[in-house]
Amino acid sequence: MLAACGAPPPAPLLQQAHQQQQQQQDFADIRRIEGGALHGIDAARSALRIHVFRAGRAANLGHNHVLAVPALQGLLWLPAQGTREARFELAFRLDQLLIDPPELRAALGPAWASPMSPEAIAATRTNMLGAGNLQADTYPWVRIR
Repeated sequence: MLAACGAPPPAPLLQQAHQQQQQQQDFADIRRIEGGALHGIDAARSALRIHVFRAGRAANLGHNHVLAVPALQGLLWLPAQGTREARFELAFRLDQLLIDPPELRAALGPAWASPMSPEAIAATRTNMLGAGNLQADTYPWVRIR
């Protein structure tokens, strides 16, 4: 009851809650129709890393990048009989991506050895998530099925 008096959550949180509800409903429907077991991804014990390699004519000027997903969501459905028809879905928001955390770059070895300044990381974020590439403002969610 007291929560009703507070300010409404920010729009991204509402979208994230809706995304989670939709994902859970989709998988609940599968489980109800086909049986089996439904498992959630433990976000605190899970890690998703994306490696982006430099390429093209300007590859010598670019950097390899490592992206980390700090708020991974997901479900796994295992059918009652075998795993051949198993299904999963992972989901995350592009605007939450961590781009080139120094500790991850250092752990990846020589291909990621060049240090990235905060300005270079900010420019990479703007370019990667902007209108010319991933269009994060228009398509904020990545869903992998």
